[in-house]
Amino acid sequence: MLKRLDHSIAEAGAGCSFPSLGVFLWRSSRDGDPLLVGPACGIIPTMGGHFGDLAKIRHIITYTLSPFEQKAFPHYFSKGIPNTWRRFRGQVFRVVPPFILMYLTYSWGNQEFAKNGRKDLSLYEKDE
Repeated sequence: MLKRLDHSIAEAGAGCSFPSLGVFLWRSSRDGDPLLVGPACGIIPTMGGHFGDLAKIRHIITYTLSPFEQKAFPHYFSKGIPNTWRRFRGQVFRVVPPFILMYLTYSWGNQEFAKNGRKDLSLYEKDE
């Protein structure tokens, strides 16, 4: 817990000569002695740690490999392109028939709309 010190205590402790810049009292957890910290002393208290160190996770072991030790595109031509072709052939008969059906339905609907929008001239032959 951080507390603001008054002017007389700030001048007396830890060589901080600028208490007007903000000096705080922080009780050390090891020995219980007060420690003066703040911008004037060159120590700025922060909450938490860096983004990767916000929590200490125990009993989980992770292994990583440096990106400089990895190949950027391993087996791209020998395995990647044949795998893409195999996956395409396996899905083409599931994907293409609904698209064909919807295209035929759409084109039939447009033709019917155009046909119904025309006037039948035989109905208007006797009009003057």
